[in-house]
Amino acid sequence: MIDFKGKSAVITGGASGIGLGIATALANQGCNIAITDINEKKGQAAVKELAKKGVKALFIHHDVTKEADWDTVIATLKKAFPPVDYAFNNAGIILQPAPLTEIKVKDWEWIISVNMWGALFGLRKFTELMEQQDINGHIVTTSSTAAASVTSTWVPYCVTKVAVLRMVEGYQAEANLFGKTKIKYSAIMPAVVYSNIGNSETYRLPEYATSDVPAVEQPNIQPGSPEGDSMGMITTELAVERILKQVSYGHTYIYTHRDLTSALILSETNSLLLNNPPTDQAVFNGAHYAKKAARP
Repeated sequence: MIDFKGKSAVITGGASGIGLGIATALANQGCNIAITDINEKKGQAAVKELAKKGVKALFIHHDVTKEADWDTVIATLKKAFPPVDYAFNNAGIILQPAPLTEIKVKDWEWIISVNMWGALFGLRKFTELMEQQDINGHIVTTSSTAAASVTSTWVPYCVTKVAVLRMVEGYQAEANLFGKTKIKYSAIMPAVVYSNIGNSETYRLPEYATSDVPAVEQPNIQPGSPEGDSMGMITTELAVERILKQVSYGHTYIYTHRDLTSALILSETNSLLLNNPPTDQAVFNGAHYAKKAARP
């Protein structure tokens, strides 16, 4: 395992969920942390707690869909933060489940702006930053097991996350082709992890609004609950432990639920090669965990 003490990391979407979990785990190991997030209140509260761990902690307000905000983030990092060893390109949202026929154009625009453009801006801007530094860097972008196959009623999320995976693969493939070793690129492919992503609607910006009624934050499904177990939900802490171990090993593909993701990839491969029906995670994942639960 890499010793993260004295290293520096920036994490987008770092005020909650996996992002905050990574920030907390790294700070516990003595890593300096910069988090960016659209939620000012949660971001400021997070860095206040992180600073108590004796590391440099910085918050930058950030809308990942705006290139100007990205330029501000990079300028702030250059001015007020040590050289960045790790960039966790993590910010993302999800729509409430709905059939494709009910999803509005504004919904598509919102999720593509955050999940696809946000990730692409991150890859571009963090690459430019790290190429200018004297140290090597590692950019870790959050995709999803949703990139492995489709999930009915969650299709926009799947579409954006498979795009993110291909972006990361493209950056690493071209680095390999052109003999560039200064920056390592990885993609995290989490399955169901405890977080607040289910309340993404509370962060929807006015330009993407589809209703005049403001979203109200809802209770999150809990790990260990019957509903959580049926989805294979794990705690944020366990997911982060698995993620950082694989980051430390320098893996390109990083998993929180390797058994599920492996089974999905094999099933989707058979769908493609044998012309089987698409592997639908809305059916497959529940069956996978029901089978596991039935084992003696």
